[in-house]
Amino acid sequence: MVDLLKNNYQLTIAEGMEVNDYMEPGFVEEFIRNCKRALLGENVNIETIINSPKGSNPWHLIFEPAFDSIGAIIGVTYSATDITQMVRDEKTVVEQGESLRQIDRILSADLHHPLEVIKGTMATMKQQGYPDGAIEFNLLEKACDELLDKGSLIILSEERNVGNVPSSVSSFIY
Repeated sequence: MVDLLKNNYQLTIAEGMEVNDYMEPGFVEEFIRNCKRALLGENVNIETIINSPKGSNPWHLIFEPAFDSIGAIIGVTYSATDITQMVRDEKTVVEQGESLRQIDRILSADLHHPLEVIKGTMATMKQQGYPDGAIEFNLLEKACDELLDKGSLIILSEERNVGNVPSSVSSFIY
């Protein structure tokens, strides 16, 4: 946070400064509200967007009560972590997952029909008495069955995973 204030505002925090001296005006009310919650004994752990001259970025904020030696609340500890890169990385992972699901759908659809045609042709050949003892025929039939099963597993797996977007990402994707 100290580096952010130096880089964005050319400001160094010093003892006795008012919070308004170094905080974004649009964030002051939320900051005070969370400090009050911490002063009442609540640990406040949130992710929020903070607007600054350099842009709007997601931050992970922690407000915790500070205690004296006998356990009385005497203040608030505050921690702020810029999570912009983490949110971008999570967004990339979500997008890559969706791309993989699309590839799976395409591949399973593209493979399914030809494999069904092969299976149908093989069934017709069997009915016409194609050599019963042909090992290659049996291997081909087994390979088709395995590929069809894998295609079905891809589709089932995809159906189970639809909508699995981490909550921390879904609220900050931009």
